[in-house]
Amino acid sequence: MTTDTPVDDAALRLAAVREAMDRAARLTDRSGDDIRLIAVSKTHDAPAIRPLIEAGQRVFGENRVQESQDKWPALRDEWPDVELHLVGQLQSNKATEAVALFDVIHGLDRPSLLTALAKAMNATGKRIPCFIQVNIGAEEQKGGCAIADTPALIAAARDADIPVLGLMCVPPAELEPAP
Repeated sequence: MTTDTPVDDAALRLAAVREAMDRAARLTDRSGDDIRLIAVSKTHDAPAIRPLIEAGQRVFGENRVQESQDKWPALRDEWPDVELHLVGQLQSNKATEAVALFDVIHGLDRPSLLTALAKAMNATGKRIPCFIQVNIGAEEQKGGCAIADTPALIAAARDADIPVLGLMCVPPAELEPAP
């Protein structure tokens, strides 16, 4: 029988992940403080997420706008310092909702989405930082712009006053991701 509460269990798991991050950072002569942990909470409901927030995690990732709309407004009312990232592919027709809810968007991958995001950001006056998603393996099943199209998409985002934080790339599973 255990006496651990969900918060205690979440705190232990979070501490273990942060320790692993610190060890990995030291291998590259970096500090663990240089790395931000985004806890992907997709498919988990608010009661499952709450213990992790109570344990100190403040950055979360979601991949669906509608699912996020159902759980995050109430959680953010309680913890306004939580940062929410959209880590999944975004449909252009959900751009307005995404701009209203998320703090960072990781999947800007095509001109039509850029246009929809710019329109939503201009309407709200809110500038949401974005990562340009690049399909570096030219894999048909993955989203992202082609490598050759990346400079033009970055330039268009800058022209539209969309803050670009960097690139989001997922290498093919069978390739070593590090050079």
